[in-house]
Amino acid sequence: MLNRDDLKTAVATVGAADADVGSAIPQNMRRFIYAIKATNIFNGANLLTIGKRENGAVGTTIIDYVQAANLYDTWKDPDELLEDSAPLYIVEGAGAGGTSYLRAEAGGASFYLTIWYIDAPA
Repeated sequence: MLNRDDLKTAVATVGAADADVGSAIPQNMRRFIYAIKATNIFNGANLLTIGKRENGAVGTTIIDYVQAANLYDTWKDPDELLEDSAPLYIVEGAGAGGTSYLRAEAGGASFYLTIWYIDAPA
């Protein structure tokens, strides 16, 4: 059961370069992302790419896209976070010698991104 009091929040302004969202995922943990909100802060169409980089990998694995048509278009998933909500994404923490992150990149310019998550043992 999801306890909303356990949720942590990470906020980022995401630009055209692939960037980390939130802190590194602790070693031997998983980051369960339960909710995400993305607001387009570019005056036009924009594409947000959400990805993960696990265990020190060089490349980012794409896990989702968010398309916005206009300035201030907002996407929120889920609409309501319930106690029996399943995580939207799970990012594996690193083993020895690597780091893992949730990552994001904006295609046009910038998105304001908020995620709600819990780190739990793998």
